[in-house]
Amino acid sequence: MKAAFAIVCCLIAYGSLYPFGFAWPGIDGLTLRAAGLLNLVATSRGDFIGNIGLFIPFGLTGALALLDSKWRPRAAMPLLLGGAGFAAALQLLQLLLPSRAPSITDLLLNLAGIIAGLILARHPRLSAFAEHDRSAPWISPELLIGALWPLALLIPMVPTIDAANLQAVFKPVLTARALSIIDTAYYLIAWLAAMHLLTRPPTPSRYLIPAVLLPLAVLAVQPLILQARLTPAEVVGSLVAVGIWLFAYRRLDSAMLAIALLLAVLATNLLPLPTIGGHSSFSFVPFSGFLDGNMLLNSVALFEKLFAYAAVLLLFRRAGIGMTAATVVTVAALALQEAAQAYLGTGTPEITDPLLALGIAVLLMYIFPSHQPVTARIQIGQQDAATPPSGTGRTDSSAATPREQITSHLPGLDGLRAVAALGVFLVHYQQIVNLELHVGPFDLDRWLTNGNTGVALFFVLSGYLLSLPLLNAGSGGLRAQDLRNYLVRRLARIVPAYYLCLFGLIALALARGNPPSINNTLSHMLFLYNFNDGQIFSINPPFWTLAVEVQFYCLLPFIILGLVQLPRPLTIIVAIALVPIAQFLNQAVLTALRSHAQWPMQSVLVWPFALRIQGPDSPVLVYSTLGHLTFFLFGTAAAATMPLIGKGLAGLGHLAKAVPEFLVWLSALIIFIILATPLDDWAQQTDGRYNWPLVPLLLTSIVILTPYTRGAARLLEWTPLRMLGLISYGIYLFHLPVQKASRSGLSRLGLDTQDHPLLFAGVAFTGTLLLSFLSYRLLEQPIRRWVHARFRGPAVAETPRRRSAAGARWTYPSQDKASRPPEHAGADTVFQERVSALLRLFGLRREPRRPSRQRSWLQVRIRLSERNWASLQGLAEQQDASPSRVVRRMLDQWLEGRGADEHQQTPRTDCASPAPTVPACWCVVNLRRSRAAAIEAQLEHLGVDLEYLVAQIIEEQLSRAETSSRRG
Repeated sequence: MKAAFAIVCCLIAYGSLYPFGFAWPGIDGLTLRAAGLLNLVATSRGDFIGNIGLFIPFGLTGALALLDSKWRPRAAMPLLLGGAGFAAALQLLQLLLPSRAPSITDLLLNLAGIIAGLILARHPRLSAFAEHDRSAPWISPELLIGALWPLALLIPMVPTIDAANLQAVFKPVLTARALSIIDTAYYLIAWLAAMHLLTRPPTPSRYLIPAVLLPLAVLAVQPLILQARLTPAEVVGSLVAVGIWLFAYRRLDSAMLAIALLLAVLATNLLPLPTIGGHSSFSFVPFSGFLDGNMLLNSVALFEKLFAYAAVLLLFRRAGIGMTAATVVTVAALALQEAAQAYLGTGTPEITDPLLALGIAVLLMYIFPSHQPVTARIQIGQQDAATPPSGTGRTDSSAATPREQITSHLPGLDGLRAVAALGVFLVHYQQIVNLELHVGPFDLDRWLTNGNTGVALFFVLSGYLLSLPLLNAGSGGLRAQDLRNYLVRRLARIVPAYYLCLFGLIALALARGNPPSINNTLSHMLFLYNFNDGQIFSINPPFWTLAVEVQFYCLLPFIILGLVQLPRPLTIIVAIALVPIAQFLNQAVLTALRSHAQWPMQSVLVWPFALRIQGPDSPVLVYSTLGHLTFFLFGTAAAATMPLIGKGLAGLGHLAKAVPEFLVWLSALIIFIILATPLDDWAQQTDGRYNWPLVPLLLTSIVILTPYTRGAARLLEWTPLRMLGLISYGIYLFHLPVQKASRSGLSRLGLDTQDHPLLFAGVAFTGTLLLSFLSYRLLEQPIRRWVHARFRGPAVAETPRRRSAAGARWTYPSQDKASRPPEHAGADTVFQERVSALLRLFGLRREPRRPSRQRSWLQVRIRLSERNWASLQGLAEQQDASPSRVVRRMLDQWLEGRGADEHQQTPRTDCASPAPTVPACWCVVNLRRSRAAAIEAQLEHLGVDLEYLVAQIIEEQLSRAETSSRRG
């Protein structure tokens, strides 16, 4: 609590000294203001409440942090005197702020707030809460956050019985001629979220009925509150929320409520859109709008935001989504909201809301570290518990999800790399020879010019192949080691050949007497040259894609960290939604910059690197990372939707090969027609490169469907084409310098490239292949092997169709539905039940579907200590099986051998279940329901839980192994 006390002191100082416009008033002015400081002056109701409420957290957190749980009033005197001195110092500093009017009245009110905080801290349950005692059932984030919403509606909480006040409260309701749908939806969703939090475990069941009646009670009390605000939207939203809750409260899902509440917040702040666009200045000063406006209204808005952001985070957390992912999604959404407000000219765009959400997330993680409930017994029908809490340990991915192991080689994708590299080679070849060829309706000149679509294919492939292993590893929880290995392996893939080409070209330029500047060289070494118009094409024009690629490498882990925490349906939706969101952001940035009047635009980033944009059509803008982020996200979306597509193809039976084959060839034909005909102009969208979105979407379909095909995959696996794919990176790096050198060499021989295009093509292509092959065999391959041996990435299977003993999350599923291993049955049941609940909520399905044979499996989550988890991993390695399979074998052997008598002794401390505050790991195991019921009956008979049983079996097997090793 000491950290919380320090944060409270900083916030009090910030609010008291804002806007920090210190000015020396002179001796006379200072004397005059100091004399006024000693006068008792009347204060407004808002300032009265604000001065008291500002220092209540000071007394509360100070007592909880600095005093004992059974402190006496005398022990609090130092804290009270210190608080008085702190408040007096702030009042004295306000003498130097012309916008402030310090007075002794404020000081006395501050002291009253400190005393009120000290009185609150005397409550024994708050003392236990400060000592991280979570045994009291009412101490829960659900109860505290759910109470913020009615509290916000009852501010300033000053009762009054006045006819004028009653008339002012009811007049907007009785005289309203229109109902705001947006505000009504906001109150409806907010009340549903509040009641959902107030009536969920660990909140006591006695709060169930009061929580349901709470909206009606607030509506009844609001007319008796001074300056209350009652609107038709609030009345209708509250009543509808009560009705929905009474009839459908069991169908409400935490994830759906979190998304709905977040969308409602965004809608109330952004809608309706202004008819005339404009721009508003963005404020980077936190709480500037709150401190500049009406204190009472701003207090209401602050409490509403505290509830909304905290509820969104907590609902996401209760849905099984990690707090990190929930924080990233919430903060990103609010940041986009503020950016949209600045762009549209609505609201007051400032940095406060994202910072507020971030602070709430940190507070939740600090105060409630053990919030996720612990599963101690087999929970029949509780499949939602399959997702482990974030940060508590690693999860056995073999049982976590119904997705098979990702493969190290996907058929046809090396051939697609070769096609992309050849396309880029041909576009620069066409720029040099300027061929004019027409075959019927097809313009081959246009087709060659559009060879830069190979860059889009490269980007889609990168997003796809990089997302697959990260999504696969993320199902068990991404560790810092995984991210480190990912970055090291990516740099080992890009940097060696790139530096070889870069320094080779710099050496040639130095020999010619025209070397690049030191700043340009450093920018290229650090992949920052795409921020400067004078550097982006200065050394080797194709290099611009490498800067975009490396910058995407840095963004991808954050995207994956958000995606892997979500349930599978939400993962797919969010991954797909990121594509248009990125395109919208790019268009918004370009539109805003086009209205900029002063060019060039220059700004220092980090010395000696600077942003330099010559004009609205600058290469920095056209070839930016944001402008090409959508192509990478197409690949990420393809990786996320791959299991769903695999299941759909598996249901086609004998057409499972024919359908993807037809779609791949059809997509390729459509792409050729677009790129070789005037349809190219029609398909080109404003601010969208490579015929966005049609051609990138077709390229994505080819990438994801090719491994399912026979003919297309066989063609792309043709040995020459596959070898070109392996050295495609070198082809991309070296082809343009080799083409320029070949043109120079032919010109010295008196041969013009336009007169001898085939000779030029042969010389340039041969030289490119030679350099690329040597770079691959002598530099890239040895370095990659060395790095991969020391920085292992996520485990992969040997072949694309072979199932591993340890299943994973994002992979190509078996097309034979009946051959799916039982490890994946439980998560399929989770997915089907969540989809069914979502459909039933909207009335799309009245009755649940008939249970499938996969519902005979139950997913169980077991919490193990770090020691037992390490032992389990060792046993899994010895048996060449996944930890989930090992645990299932242990339980089967124990049950079949009637081993209950061996485990009736008192639980040992070294193998008992870890306490909630002890770091632990989670293992997800799939059991048949009949087997789970038998184990549950034995556990009830023994009076122990499943975690203790598994821990003791592991300890016994480990001790047996140690005994046998000593004898050996």
